[in-house]
Amino acid sequence: MGRAYHLRALVHEKLGETERALRDFDRAIEIDPEYGAAYYSRAMMREKLGQADAAFEDIRMYTHLTEKNLSEFASENNMWQSRHLALEASGIADVMSR
Repeated sequence: MGRAYHLRALVHEKLGETERALRDFDRAIEIDPEYGAAYYSRAMMREKLGQADAAFEDIRMYTHLTEKNLSEFASENNMWQSRHLALEASGIADVMSR
């Protein structure tokens, strides 16, 4: 649902409806506080409006979420690699690849 508000905010922004766009960016983040794209888009809009401090905070949050997601992806990838190596060591991976 956060994504829907984010997309609608982008439409409002394109139409020059700044207040509506900001409300929808806010709502997207309220619904899904870990939806980084909404923080990024809101930061870009805030920068255009001269709200540098608020834009900086949104970029900081976007960066934090991006790093967190990359870290989680790396951990999951390492887990799958470990499982595959264990299967290879037991000889099961050879059977599965045939």
